[in-house]
Amino acid sequence: MNAGVHAERRSIYWRAIAVLCASIRRSSSSDVDVIVCTNELPSSDISYKLNQLGVSFISPAFSFRAPEGMAPLFSGAFYLFDCMTYCSRNLSDNGIFMFVDPDCLVMKDFGIIRELCEQWPLIGYELDIDKDQPSNGCSRRDLLAFLNTMKDGHCSEPPKYFGGEFFAATAEALPGICAIIEEVWEINNRNFQSGGISLKTEEHVLSVALALSREPVGTSNTIVKRMWTRPSFRNVSSSDRSFLIWHLPAEKRYGLQQLFYLFERDTGNLAGLSDKKFEDLAAKLIRLELSPFERAWFFLYPMIKSLFFRNATHR
Repeated sequence: MNAGVHAERRSIYWRAIAVLCASIRRSSSSDVDVIVCTNELPSSDISYKLNQLGVSFISPAFSFRAPEGMAPLFSGAFYLFDCMTYCSRNLSDNGIFMFVDPDCLVMKDFGIIRELCEQWPLIGYELDIDKDQPSNGCSRRDLLAFLNTMKDGHCSEPPKYFGGEFFAATAEALPGICAIIEEVWEINNRNFQSGGISLKTEEHVLSVALALSREPVGTSNTIVKRMWTRPSFRNVSSSDRSFLIWHLPAEKRYGLQQLFYLFERDTGNLAGLSDKKFEDLAAKLIRLELSPFERAWFFLYPMIKSLFFRNATHR
């Protein structure tokens, strides 16, 4: 990858981060601290905008670096664990920590999460994945095999699979899960070096760690959704407006960029919107509801793409 492409990719992520922070500040009361965890600071113009929102920065060292060849995809996502560890050691109080991916939008107040954490001190986003279905290099059965390298074969059921886009923990529970993640990470590195079963992404490590947790683990599936919105794959509908957090992995270059341009012109264009107005704006930009023409196009697009691919491969 050349420097120009790398710089543009960084810019796209920082714009998404700015929009996420604006959506949090817009929806939440002033007692919510918005913190960006990064080992690479943004450009001065984005930094200025984030300062306007009262965003602060922390920069823990990136210690959860995967050995070469262990994590071919998304190796930078392991930085989540450095952020969690830093928070558990330096920011611990009586509050709740929520770790959210950059390509998310927060649509309303966090009050429901406070209620959930009264019952579940650890909350993850569970994905509905069959035990034999691979996800980024590991199936749930693979996670079970890894667990049995730690538990001497005492585990019989594949663990739940948790995504990395959202995780919440009470201040009391965070140090414990961080300690488990450290143990899983050390064993994972040893397994990889010896040619044994190893975990490939932060989702795998988090899923194994939550399976080992002594604290009750809840799910955020009633308030968070991973929403695919492009013509090649869609899983969204108008009913998704009810979710508190929209994870939009396919919108980094599209809807989130359009929201950033509004934010860039005037911080208040985004941060000052009511829940209803912000919801309407975001739904329109990501095409949560399709016009008749768009429905036809989104229906035909996968077939046209598949046909073109088949024709291209037979030349």
